[in-house]
Amino acid sequence: MVFNVPEMQEYFDFLPHKVKHFIEESKSKISDLDELKKIGESIEQKLHSDFKY
Repeated sequence: MVFNVPEMQEYFDFLPHKVKHFIEESKSKISDLDELKKIGESIEQKLHSDFKY
């Protein structure tokens, strides 16, 4: 996934592979850095909680 805003691209590039994959597969239109952070954190929490069980 490629973003036109450098800060968004930098954040996305440093997300774990599985989180990036979920975002890319969702084909969501992400409009700003705050939205990207919320989505990334939400997916990370979901993946982390799934691994506990």
